[in-house]
Amino acid sequence: MPEPANSTPLAAVVIPTHNRCPLLQQSVASVLAQTIADWELVVVDDASTDSTWEWLQQLEHPRVAVQHLEESTGGQGARNLGLAAVTAPYVLFLDDDDLLMRTALEEMTSWLDKARGAVAAVGGQRDIDDAGNSKRFPQPWIPLRLSPWRELLFAWNATPGRVLVKTDTLRSVGGWREGLTSGQDRELWLRLALEGDFLFRPTIVMSKRAHGQGQRPGWREIRDGVLDEAVAALPPSARPAGERALRSRRFNEEADELYLAGRSLAAARGYAAAIKALPRVAWSPLTAPFVTKALLKSLVGAVVGRRVFLAVRAVRWRLREALSRAPTKRPTPESDQDNTAR
Repeated sequence: MPEPANSTPLAAVVIPTHNRCPLLQQSVASVLAQTIADWELVVVDDASTDSTWEWLQQLEHPRVAVQHLEESTGGQGARNLGLAAVTAPYVLFLDDDDLLMRTALEEMTSWLDKARGAVAAVGGQRDIDDAGNSKRFPQPWIPLRLSPWRELLFAWNATPGRVLVKTDTLRSVGGWREGLTSGQDRELWLRLALEGDFLFRPTIVMSKRAHGQGQRPGWREIRDGVLDEAVAALPPSARPAGERALRSRRFNEEADELYLAGRSLAAARGYAAAIKALPRVAWSPLTAPFVTKALLKSLVGAVVGRRVFLAVRAVRWRLREALSRAPTKRPTPESDQDNTAR
């Protein structure tokens, strides 16, 4: 590991944690192993009752700061406490069970350093399931710069651990919104997207553990409320596009349900309606791979017939289950969302 520099750190990592000491140790180790020297790490123990705080107290490192809360504030409150302690111009929020690649901070800081006016950098992600299988989460294969607020309103999202943000910009928009139990990351990215562009690169910067946890009760209503608020906050000239994005989203979600029910032709019509409502989703590198693939699969199902389509899909899912990689639903850009409170 490089010797830490004496200057102000260039990038910060904030890890909120609660009762995950063994996994936390691996996440912290992934930060300590960064190839860049000018980093800082803030770990906020959100009232853990296991050995987390005892272990953190033994963690002596000049670039690491630890905080302990006697009463839980929830994931967003812990993130904001960590943000308050950051001195670096860039900050990344890593979940306590995820891992950074060794070159993550070096790569991402270089992207932002070279891009005037950009407010965030988004790298690629590898998902790891409980059986140890891994696969790359879809990410544009070419460098890209855009403000993704339309894609966020539609379905795209990014795990916080693969997003490096300008600290001052994050503070200027108020940091993480506390009190939300779902859609916290999307809500923050929507506010940041109105401040400037995001940079997208194909380089994998983190590994995310997929635990197969379900959605929290009421998550859809909370998310829809967040999206409605985001559209209302848009400049008047952009509001019609925001409303079209939400309409496209509804068509897409209805099509997903039809597809899962084996109603391929109706699903294909739904995906086509989503594209018609917001043509951008068919060509944006953030959403096109999902939307066009879903449309094509639905059209194939419509051609071969419902019985054959369902039989082939059942065989495919059984094979994936045998490999411990069976999806619970068709993957979408929103599969990248953290819908838990932490």
